[in-house]
Amino acid sequence: MQDKKRKLSATPEGYIAWDDRWEGFEIKSIDPRTNKASLPKEPHVIQLQIGMELIDQQIDRPDGVVFEGGLLIYVDASNYFDIEVFQIDRDPTILDR
Repeated sequence: MQDKKRKLSATPEGYIAWDDRWEGFEIKSIDPRTNKASLPKEPHVIQLQIGMELIDQQIDRPDGVVFEGGLLIYVDASNYFDIEVFQIDRDPTILDR
């Protein structure tokens, strides 16, 4: 996704389209020694928020469908069953900052 005016781009993993809402998502692998109390990492939150806004600018949502927010998903690189998921709010002002 790209915003040529702001010279900004992102490569979000994607979005989930439910009947009444959309949610973006970003998947990150983490080292098993990562201190999980420090999650979610601020740069990852910002990356997801930028990706969601770029998706929202470029894809037409059906009437009445809200782009609510997104999921930041951390997967332990040595144990794929060890997953941490964080709900991230959308920030419609992030592209202008």
